[in-house]
Amino acid sequence: MGGRDQIRLRLPLGEPAALRQRPAGCGGIRPQAGLPSEGCVVSAIIKYARVLQSEDATASEKTDALKFLVHFVGDVHQPLHVSRAKDKGGNDIKVEFFHNRTNLHRLWDSGLTRRTKKSWSVYAAELQQAITHEQLKAWSSTDPVEWATESYRLALSHAYAIPGDGQLGQAYFDRCIPVVNQRLAMAGVRLAVVLNRIFADGAGVSLGPETSPTREPAAGPAFVGSRRSGVYHYPGCSVVKRIKPENLVEYATAPRASGYTRGAQQDKREVHHYSRDDQGKA
Repeated sequence: MGGRDQIRLRLPLGEPAALRQRPAGCGGIRPQAGLPSEGCVVSAIIKYARVLQSEDATASEKTDALKFLVHFVGDVHQPLHVSRAKDKGGNDIKVEFFHNRTNLHRLWDSGLTRRTKKSWSVYAAELQQAITHEQLKAWSSTDPVEWATESYRLALSHAYAIPGDGQLGQAYFDRCIPVVNQRLAMAGVRLAVVLNRIFADGAGVSLGPETSPTREPAAGPAFVGSRRSGVYHYPGCSVVKRIKPENLVEYATAPRASGYTRGAQQDKREVHHYSRDDQGKA
């Protein structure tokens, strides 16, 4: 451990406080409601970016701020760092990954990447080389609210999509490692953009006016379903966790073909799903 991990901030595990105020089905942060000054990774990113911009901050304060900023920009791109407080961001969810006992949060922190059996230097070089010019442009957002909303939705659609027995293997790895790789690459690009804005342009992070709770992130499906069923759900629907990983299908938009009708709510906390008559088993 180093840097931020040795200087323990009083931040809760799991979702930032701002996410607790989201309405059912929103799937993101509501920046209009205001961000809490404490206990929120988004607020922390904004705070330390401003310290780096401040003419009044000392060299020591700016050094610490840089360490915190680097760490938190990485943190907010890990989906389970922006997830459910009730299970401490997956820390309370016990799973077995290729028959090795762990918890869901630790699996997303390091277990999935370690499974690749690559050194960190090789891993980082491969991620950097794979970034295209189009991705550099698409990932240039400096809005940490947008970053957090992306992670929250990916936590629901990928991280929490586990079988009831908690046994995870090749199917889960194959479906989730592309998300891990993309989030690592996005975090690196966005950190570089923010630091360039701070040190070259005198700017930093910003809450973009285009950010809204209904805006879809660049990564993650809008709807999910089962290959064996005619029912389609939002990623946060409680039914999704019962779908076997090998049967999970992702959709960029809601199904519009003939025969699909809007189904009933799963419960008061869920959003509506779309269904068709020929429903099957998950």
